[in-house]
Amino acid sequence: MVLAAARDGYAAASVSRVIELAGASRATFYEHFSNREDCFLAAQEASAERALRCIGADASSRLSLPAVLEDVFVRAVENPAATRLLLVETPGATPAARRQFDRFLARVAAVIETSLAGRFAVQLPASSLLDGVAGVIATRLLSGRGDHLPELVDDLLAWGASYVEADGERCLSEEEWAALGRSLTPAEPGKEPDFSLLPRGRSALDTAAGDASRRHRIVLATAQAAAEKGFAELTVADIVAAARVPRSAFYSQFSGKEGAFLAVQEEILRGAMAAAASRFAIGASWPERIWNGLAGLLYYVAERPDLARAGIVEAQSAGTRAILRSHENCLAFTLFLEEGIRRSSRLAGDPRVCSEAVAFAIHGLMRRGLTRAGAGGIPGLLPQCTQIALAPFIGPGPAREFVLRKVQEVG
Repeated sequence: MVLAAARDGYAAASVSRVIELAGASRATFYEHFSNREDCFLAAQEASAERALRCIGADASSRLSLPAVLEDVFVRAVENPAATRLLLVETPGATPAARRQFDRFLARVAAVIETSLAGRFAVQLPASSLLDGVAGVIATRLLSGRGDHLPELVDDLLAWGASYVEADGERCLSEEEWAALGRSLTPAEPGKEPDFSLLPRGRSALDTAAGDASRRHRIVLATAQAAAEKGFAELTVADIVAAARVPRSAFYSQFSGKEGAFLAVQEEILRGAMAAAASRFAIGASWPERIWNGLAGLLYYVAERPDLARAGIVEAQSAGTRAILRSHENCLAFTLFLEEGIRRSSRLAGDPRVCSEAVAFAIHGLMRRGLTRAGAGGIPGLLPQCTQIALAPFIGPGPAREFVLRKVQEVG
């Protein structure tokens, strides 16, 4: 199953394909597993447990941060098939597989935190570290560049090490970061989708304008329905009911719900990028512009809860194309880090890998925020997102001091 899912994707990893690769009979398969999903969960669990045993081995004896992190990174690239199953195929599989994967990530984060406790002051949550690493690796696997994974190890180590505080400096706890976020202006209530009906009679819009209006309604309705039901349970009937358009109008624009969902992802990228860029243009320094740009992004997300949940959370369950589009959306925001790359003299690894890891770490922080507390709390992530964005380029200490100063100014 590991090989089948890695080579052909979860959707094509059929029982027939599994028994062909295993050299076993169909009867033997059903002696051990009730169906394909049962086998996939077993393969996922076996891959996760193997990774945990390797990562956790002798963790207490590690003498340096790179040695602790190397266990995570090297194990991920040593077995690309298992890594693809965990990082790429699992998010697009069943809800049970995604829950099992979340538990795996939490256990890995706990191992890292235990290994570093009391010895290294790392101004980055272990969960964000994993989000950054997993995003960079999964992007290579999705784009067919899995053979290059070993080349990433040193660059990802350098990125993780860029958050290590100087001797004697204390890291802010997750509770302290949350308190800083709560001191900022709360988000506005979520805006409802605009489902205004087309004008009637002779004043009706021309064909092109009418088609554009219906498409927009369908996209917003797809986001709303996906946020409420989840992509797996979403149907075209749900979408047309929410959009108040006939099925023929839907199929004139999209071939199915996947195409409509990809349009949702385009919508949130277009809007979020515009919101971030308009605020990024304001500011006397690059750190100021990063703070402003992230504020624009986070408030845009908070004010559009359906789009946010669909585009950031449900994309994981919408298939490989949606997962790839989600990764591409993340990488679009590395544009705002270019000035930091040009100005920084402290980056030890490939700055592009660093920027990618930053983008995925922030995306993961937003995804967990949406899952735990909803869109209204997303602006409260601004201090920690800014720290994640700035630290590799200006240092964790200066980044922290900048964030604390900005929170005081805003408060």
